[in-house]
Amino acid sequence: MMNEGFLKIIRWVLVALGIMLLLAIIVLIFTRPNSQSGSGSSNGDQNKPINLQDFRENGSMKLVQNGRVTAPENHFRVVITISNSTRTIDIYNGYNTPPTTSQSYSNNQASFDAFLGALTGNGFTNSQPIPSGINYQTYCTAGIRYSYQILAGDIMKMDNWNSSCNPKNGSFAGNSTQVQQLFRLQIPDYNQLTSRVRL
Repeated sequence: MMNEGFLKIIRWVLVALGIMLLLAIIVLIFTRPNSQSGSGSSNGDQNKPINLQDFRENGSMKLVQNGRVTAPENHFRVVITISNSTRTIDIYNGYNTPPTTSQSYSNNQASFDAFLGALTGNGFTNSQPIPSGINYQTYCTAGIRYSYQILAGDIMKMDNWNSSCNPKNGSFAGNSTQVQQLFRLQIPDYNQLTSRVRL
């Protein structure tokens, strides 16, 4: 027959194991990801790396160059949008106004595939956490803010940004100089169309 001291030890061990199991269950419940909250994809794949090849047939790549905050007469925004069928540049003068200049060019799948490959090689989809206290609306208002976007139809799939003040302060983590140049080179009349634009 087991002595009473040994039975007490067994009881305390079982109680301790029960408490540990209960704590583990509580931790799992409160740390489980909630598929109904947060932004991004509703399918729970918002943290998956973006593959530009997924957008080669129905996607558009966009660069938005938003000029410094000034009087409406002096504020400019230049938007370049590239898809497998069209290349478009829209130039805006002022705030919440229609484009003052818009020019479109045809495109084809082979050209778009080459463009996507170049964007991939320059980290177009790379992102990073934004430093505390920095946001698009209030940062670098005396410089140029750049948005790097992917659209599937009308649905925004990526919207990262940085600025001319410090390219490292923003959510975009690719080679901004090369990516911006790749977009501009898609518009053959870019220099002529933007000759009077003061970003």
